[in-house]
Formats: sequence, structure tokens, C-alpha cells
Amino acid sequence: MDHLKNMRSLITRPRIAMLASAAIAYLATASICLALLLALAGYAAAGGWRFLRVAALTAPRDARGLVVLLRTRWMLRQMIARRRGIAQLFGATAAANSHRVCFLYEDQSWTFRQVDEYSNRVANLLMESGHRPGQVVAILAESRPQFACLWLGAAKAGVVSALINFNLRAQSLLHCLHAADATSLIFGAELASAVLEVAPSLPAGLRLYCLGGGNGGLSNAADLDANLLRASTLQPAYPVKQGPNAKDRLFYIYTSGTTGMPKAAVISHLRFAMMSNTIGLFFGLGLGDILYDCLPLYHTAGGILGIGQAFLRGVTVVIKRKFSASAFWDDCARYQCTAAQYIGEICRYLLAQPAKQSDRRHRVRVMFGNGLRPQIWREFQQRFGVDKMGEFYGATESNCNMVNIDNTVGAVGFLSQIAPSVYPLRLVRVDPDTGEPLRNPRISCACLLVPASPANSSAVSCPATQSAASMATCASRPRRRRC
Repeated sequence: MDHLKNMRSLITRPRIAMLASAAIAYLATASICLALLLALAGYAAAGGWRFLRVAALTAPRDARGLVVLLRTRWMLRQMIARRRGIAQLFGATAAANSHRVCFLYEDQSWTFRQVDEYSNRVANLLMESGHRPGQVVAILAESRPQFACLWLGAAKAGVVSALINFNLRAQSLLHCLHAADATSLIFGAELASAVLEVAPSLPAGLRLYCLGGGNGGLSNAADLDANLLRASTLQPAYPVKQGPNAKDRLFYIYTSGTTGMPKAAVISHLRFAMMSNTIGLFFGLGLGDILYDCLPLYHTAGGILGIGQAFLRGVTVVIKRKFSASAFWDDCARYQCTAAQYIGEICRYLLAQPAKQSDRRHRVRVMFGNGLRPQIWREFQQRFGVDKMGEFYGATESNCNMVNIDNTVGAVGFLSQIAPSVYPLRLVRVDPDTGEPLRNPRISCACLLVPASPANSSAVSCPATQSAASMATCASRPRRRRC
């Protein structure tokens, strides 16, 4: 029955007209070129002109998406075949750009060589202190260059990192440590009070390291900075003879915990590379670009899409300890940024700031993130002079992502109408109150959304794993629906 249904879906009036026109033309003239031309005319006359119009309008966008998809898949295949993880990819980037700036932070400048050497110290220290591949080190610290170097160093030792939200306290913090089965906790001195609060309930045998000098007031915590100074800066030999497996865990990123305790999402080496490289390719980020990353590094957007541009593509990344709406454009001008990130309501907060000269005294040509409201999209671009906004859909715990690559206002991505099977996602209508998929009562299947106009198909894209509220917002956009 399924085969019959598939066959019926392939038999359409335009296709029948196309085949008939081609057959008649070829039999009459024996000219392949004329047969193809009449086949196209027959297809269009029978109603296929709509699809041809869509193809003409969206082909450049789809071709660009296909190129990025193929390049990313090739890179991932090479990672698997050559057993290369993120640490090895970073090593290649650092070797080619050793004296270039990797991170800018406040008044500090970290070159790729310095990042490589610091992460080597971390790896050697972890291996010397008995950490084995597969064990977990939790990292609790505010955003700074050392944060990224810590998990990179752990990866060089085969150790998995758990990136913990530095706003968590008490039971939520303990839950994250227990869920990851962490054997060590590296915490920033600025968060020592949070660790002190839960010290009596910490897992037995958990080793503590304080980043920022001293022991943070905990007698059993080691001074990480002092220990790193004694560690070697040489590249450590990977603890597993055959090298890393690209499918292995790189680190854990936790969900926000709005519906219960935070949940750990596994980020593998492959997933990190796929996400960060895809964003870099779509928006043309590379050597010579400076990216402003004001997002927390324990988060996917800041810690993967931002830091990944430096580690995999040689982009200089400006790390901000915390987001500041009043300092955003001043920082972009100061560091000569060419790209910036946003999330949630950041763009609205920036628009709410009083107008000042620095609003356009910057070099930012592209901003990417999620949460930009369609109502302020154009106003934001006109006021701040940003040529391109790259809104995307993605969730740490989801299994799909999509990106708006052509600056279509309100879009979070696109679904190809020419070759939908290349990236097979579907839109599903949901109940805005319950978040449950709406079903056709006759056949009990989920109701699929049909875009209002295939030429504008990039304006809607809501995978089934999206939250109820977000899916309801997307579901309100199409005008024609089909179950």
C-alpha cells in the first residue's frame, strides 16, 4: 500500500504533460533539444509553471546551502576516517596561525600559540593527576579565555568537560555535578561562594581546583593557576594509542532547567565541528574577521558557534565576561569587530538604548543568533547599519538545525522546494496551549504545514523537536494548511 501511495504522488498532471510533450516532439522531429524544450513548455502549461518559478527564485539559495552541506559532510567524514577530534583540528589551526590573535578579552590578547600552550598545560596537569579518558571534569566559571582553554585541554587528555551555568546555585548546581558523574570541579574564584554553599553535599572524592588564584576559601581546593605554571607546555601524547574517536563526547551542555532540573546534552566532536563550521561557511567567517561574543561560554551559541570560529576557522573572537547593552557597540568599535552574536532579546535591548554616535561607528557586517523579532528586524538594521542578520533555529538537545542565509525578515531557516529530501524536515501544526501535535481525526497522523508560497518557503521552519511556544509562532505564519 505504501508503494502504491508513493507511486500515485509521483503521477501528476504537469509530469504527464511533460512526458507526453517530449515523446510527441521526439517522434516528430527526432531532436532531443526540441523534445526537452517542448517538455518544459508542456510541464509549465499544465500547471508546473509554479514550481518552475519557485525553482528560479530559490535555486541560488539552495545551491549555496548544498555547497555548505557537502563541504561540512566531507569534513566530518575526514574527522572519522583520520580519527581527529576538536583538539587535533585546533592544532592545525594554531600551527598555521601561531602568531595571530585568537582571543581578545578586556585588555588581554591571546595568540593561538598561547591558547595552545595553556591548553597543553591543562592536559598535562589532568593526566599527571590521574584523570583518565572518559572521566568528567566540571567547569564553573564566568566567561574568559581560560574557560575555552580548559575544556580544550581536557579534550587533549581525552577527558570530557561539563560546562555548568555559573548562575546555578544549591540543588541545581549539585544536580549538574551528580548528573555528569564529575570526578573534578574547576571553579572560578568569583564563584567560590556558590561552591562553599554546597561543599558539605559535594560528591565524595570530588577534586576541587580554583581558577583565579588561591583556594577560594575551601581548604581542600588546589590553586589551579599555581599548578598550571608547573605543568609542561608541550603537546601531550593522546592517552589512547589509536587516537580520538570523532564520535566521542567532547563536553556536556546543560539545558536551562525551566521545566525541572537542568539536563545534560551530549556534544560530540562531530557535532561541535558541524555546528560551528556550518555557521562559519554560511556567513563567510574566516581569517581577518573579528567576532564579538558577549554570550556565556557554557551555552551552545557562545561556547560552540562563537568559540568554534576561532578554533576551527582562525577567527579572532572577542570574549565579554557579561553582556552590556550600553557597551555593545562601543566594544565592537574598540575591537574593530566585523561580526557579532545575539540571542533572545539582545537586539531589542540594543534598540532600547538611547541613540549615540557609536551606533554606526563600527565595522560589523553580519550578526547571527536566534530570537530577533520580525517587528524590529528592519529597524535594527537601519539604525545600526548591519548588512546581514543570520537568524537560525537550533536547540542544544534537538537533532536538527536550520539557518536563514538570505536575510529574509522573520525567517529562522528554509526548506528546499527543489530537493526537499536532501534535508528532510517537516513542519507540524501544534496546539499552542498543550504543545501536542494536532492530528487529522480520520487518519490519526500529525497535520503538516504547507508554506503560503514556496518562493517564500524560508519564512517558515519548525522541526518537531521545537518548543510549543516557538512552534505555535511558526505555525501562525503559513496561510494554507493541509493534513
